[in-house]
Amino acid sequence: QYPWPKFISNGFNILGYKKPTPIQAQGWAIALSGIDMVGIAMTGSGKTLSYILPAFVHIEYQYNERRSMSCFLACFFFVQNI
Repeated sequence: QYPWPKFISNGFNILGYKKPTPIQAQGWAIALSGIDMVGIAMTGSGKTLSYILPAFVHIEYQYNERRSMSCFLACFFFVQNI
């Protein structure tokens, strides 16, 4: 079980998504660990979702990291000017 961001877990719940396909179960673990991978599976097996969701997680992390960093820099600048 991976702690998906809230917007992804909510999507799973809304769509009634209960469990990943085999390619997703294997692909998410590898992609979320940062390792390159090639997934080969039948059409309709969920390959696209197996690489798109880790990409969304990465984008969300980058967004949160930048937001935290900009807050830190703004606070640092403010404190130095007091």
